[in-house]
Amino acid sequence: MRSNSPANIAIICGSRREPSRVRALMEYVGEVLENKNIEYEVIDLKDIELPVFRTKNQNEWNDLTKEIVKKYLDADIYFIGSPVYFLGISGALKNLIDHTPWQEFQEKKRVAGIVMSGRNRQHNLVIDTQLRPVFVYLGVEVANKSVFAIEPDFGGDGFDLESEEVKSRIEEMVQETISLWERMIKNDK
Repeated sequence: MRSNSPANIAIICGSRREPSRVRALMEYVGEVLENKNIEYEVIDLKDIELPVFRTKNQNEWNDLTKEIVKKYLDADIYFIGSPVYFLGISGALKNLIDHTPWQEFQEKKRVAGIVMSGRNRQHNLVIDTQLRPVFVYLGVEVANKSVFAIEPDFGGDGFDLESEEVKSRIEEMVQETISLWERMIKNDK
């Protein structure tokens, strides 16, 4: 696919479960990007067995961990999705973040858009109390518009994104995130 974006884009799905509401949300993010003819890489933590973080010495990491962290480091734009588990982000996503070589990570500018799903609207606080602060600490500009979906937003067996409102918010978040990246690049010239 030909891409309209000079940026490396990664969609990170932090759910290990299948089926997954977050995966349905992230698949829709992918559809929005495809409709804009923008290429992206998927890092789906369901398919990746990252060992539990033990050391920041990358020489002690296995090849899979090195490969995934490289994909993660190569991205300029992130669309990050996580379910809310026990009032926090998923352990799989936390483990990927723990592997972040933060000094190396801060060597280039990056932007992110956040998508989460939980049982009720109160769980959306996890976006601003946990996920956004971590990426801001890492030096990532995070889009103001985030997306949070709850169970009634899904149909079928409870895992098919049907809410037009949520789809519209995803479309707006994707556009805002890409625009944020474009402004950053333009200001650097």
